[in-house]
Amino acid sequence: MNINYSFCTILMVIIYLNLLIVTPALERVSANPVIESVNVGNAPRGITFNPINDDVYVTNQRSGEVSVIDSLSNTVVDTIPVGGSPVDIVFNPSNGNLYVANRGSNEISVIDSLSNTVVDTIPVGGSPVDIVFNPSNGNLYVANRGSNEISVIDSLSNTVVDTIPVGGSPWPLLVDSVNNKIYTGYVVLGGPSVKGNVSIIDGSSNTEIDSVEVGGFPRDLEFNPINGDIYVAIPNSGENAGHVSVIDGTTNRLVATIPVGINTYDLEFNPSSNNMYVSNSDTHDVYVIDTLNRVIDTIPIERYPTTMYFNPANDNVYIDSNNSQSVSVIDSSTNEVIKSVSVGDGVDANRVMILNPANNYLYVTNFASDNISVIDSSNNDVISTIPVDHGPIDVIFNPFNDYLYVTNIESDTVSIIKDASSPTEEPKKIIDILRNIIQNPLDITNSIDSANDIKEVLTDNNRDNDQLACNLLDSGDEYASNIRKILNC
Repeated sequence: MNINYSFCTILMVIIYLNLLIVTPALERVSANPVIESVNVGNAPRGITFNPINDDVYVTNQRSGEVSVIDSLSNTVVDTIPVGGSPVDIVFNPSNGNLYVANRGSNEISVIDSLSNTVVDTIPVGGSPVDIVFNPSNGNLYVANRGSNEISVIDSLSNTVVDTIPVGGSPWPLLVDSVNNKIYTGYVVLGGPSVKGNVSIIDGSSNTEIDSVEVGGFPRDLEFNPINGDIYVAIPNSGENAGHVSVIDGTTNRLVATIPVGINTYDLEFNPSSNNMYVSNSDTHDVYVIDTLNRVIDTIPIERYPTTMYFNPANDNVYIDSNNSQSVSVIDSSTNEVIKSVSVGDGVDANRVMILNPANNYLYVTNFASDNISVIDSSNNDVISTIPVDHGPIDVIFNPFNDYLYVTNIESDTVSIIKDASSPTEEPKKIIDILRNIIQNPLDITNSIDSANDIKEVLTDNNRDNDQLACNLLDSGDEYASNIRKILNC
């Protein structure tokens, strides 16, 4: 035992010195480097994560296929032919399948998670553009814009069990799983102005139980779980001034019409304050509506506020100022803009914002400047600007490996971003490597290979080497404790 320990002591010192020489501490040029740029099909847009197999699925609109990216190797492991112009994809937790809306071929492709093959092709109405899962009954609802109807798909049989006609082209869809209702907006054409309605579908009977006139075109729908109301964003059109219509989720009646400027754009519910935020791109402000359906604040925004994102890490609301290079940050406790954050160029497409819960960084797509801005939630500073390929249009967070996946619609690629500040390797991994050395002290080849494995872990995590080594060995494990002494932790 003394011989082995002495040998291991010398070996660990050699490994440690080798790490310091070969992998010096790296300057933080980019805290979130792109580790892969993966070629996919033509015009990638929709993207989702599959928790069954930890793969990432990408819809390619022009090539009519879905690319499957393996989370371990970050390579395309399958290319699945689907229908024409796949525009939306959703994971069904009740059966583990993925459902793809093919707008060009009027059908839904069902992909099995285990085989990554299409196991069913379901004909629906004309131009399916939106698909949602209802956890209350396990059904999927498809908005068919070309045939003015909603198709209902049963998860067990993968067949259309109901087709629900509505009064116009349905979009968007909203599920209220609390009351088992589905809402969709549509427009009735004709007359001096656009007439908008919201159709209310009962999930238990899959029938339309009401249609509520809301004024103009329903651009966005949002549910407030506190008062149970449905909020509908209506932009200015003809005789209809911009406003928010409020539908009582219990009675299905219009209970409020709230004036909020001209071009009402987006709705975002803030669970921290229980308020609803409404962006207005023409009057350059954000309205705050409380649970009593009163406007309690009007917040001036720098330029053209469009999409919004609530950040649960700091209870701030982030506003995309389209046609500018900034994101405005609203403190939800005061409803004041506390910062205007300079980001990349978002012209031609709304920015998509997503939080990485592993580090509480907010990632913002900049379509025109081909990069991602990384905002630290603790101070709302941009800590990194990450170059990606042309036309970043969407981004998702992969909880399996803490990576971000960005679809670049103009370059037919997916950029994969690794968060260097949140190592994905667990301390046990490096401890197991070191244990292997200690248990096989005379196997020089094994020791060299293990040393290289440790070096790879340290390099991948991009931390200061000696501190990282100590952190990774912060364990009650006997071997780890001995090695910490060797490294003077």
